[in-house]
Amino acid sequence: MTELTLNIGAQVYCTDGKGGKLVKIVVDPHTRRITDLIVEKGFLQKKDRVLPISLVHKTTEEAIYLNIPSTELTNYPEFREIEFTAPATDWKPFRHYPNQNILHWATPYGFTAFPEPSVPKVHHHILTGIDQNKTPVGRGTPIYTLSGMLARVDHVLVNPDTDEITHLVANKGVFPYQVIIPITLVDRITADGIYINKTTDELKGLARYTARLPVDILEDLKQRLAAALPDFRHVRLQLDKGVLSLHGFVKDEAAREEAETIARAVPGVLKVENYLDTHLLIETQIYEALAQNPLTRNAVLEVHFDRGIVTLQGEVDSYEVKRQAEIVAGKHPKVIGVINEVTVRHGEPDLTVTIGSKQ
Repeated sequence: MTELTLNIGAQVYCTDGKGGKLVKIVVDPHTRRITDLIVEKGFLQKKDRVLPISLVHKTTEEAIYLNIPSTELTNYPEFREIEFTAPATDWKPFRHYPNQNILHWATPYGFTAFPEPSVPKVHHHILTGIDQNKTPVGRGTPIYTLSGMLARVDHVLVNPDTDEITHLVANKGVFPYQVIIPITLVDRITADGIYINKTTDELKGLARYTARLPVDILEDLKQRLAAALPDFRHVRLQLDKGVLSLHGFVKDEAAREEAETIARAVPGVLKVENYLDTHLLIETQIYEALAQNPLTRNAVLEVHFDRGIVTLQGEVDSYEVKRQAEIVAGKHPKVIGVINEVTVRHGEPDLTVTIGSKQ
């Protein structure tokens, strides 16, 4: 099982571009399941939205990919967080007048001429767009132990099959580095914070969290490609700041698409640039070039491409046509050499091998 990484503050992408940033996750405090993501307004949307976790296609350390276009974001509830202070419900206004009918006069010295008795107040925190029985957790949500505050949430790791949080990644606090906290240590999750029923000293052995290194990402991808594609050895990989480039050759378009799909599923890969060429595509392009040349357009030839080498086979009427076919094939930018096995009618086979020539 590969865990999903929900990094608070990560860029959220729709199928057609950026959709905003992840600012909070919505957790069922009883089941520890993530039910929704709160995505901050961005270029493609003007309001914060509450999006169900089921919309997540894949995640990386820096990004979250949704399986919907940006035009569908408005179909989901708007999220608003409102805080205000109001008198307690059991407070009785001065002289039994309604609150809105009472004026408090002030002197030039700032004192109230007829001071009202102290008014008991209640702080209200209202969240709209999410189930009131759920709890939003964001970057900076405090994590408490029996000893006091331990650290603050940076991001979470999630089981993609159940949407349950498996670990919290805590950002510093009493530690000079990020640590991984198993969700099994958590006693309760509330709007005020996350509580662990242990002392800070008991948690000194928590494992450090380290983001995935590029060498590990590439090794993971190589193993996946080798298992799925027989001719994987002809594929070259380049990774730069999460952007993976695929170069080289594969058999056909299906293999090309499969390589890209595999690459996109690897944790740590933010974007895939597919520069793979297919044998079939290059062969087709050479056939088209031969058909456009006056000398070779009527020749019946077979073209086989493999790792930069083109093999020409067939029978033609003259050595001039044979040589021209070799020249045409050699001009393709992906061709580094031509093996010319074309025979001339009424003559002996003339095997010509040209390696690395561009005529």
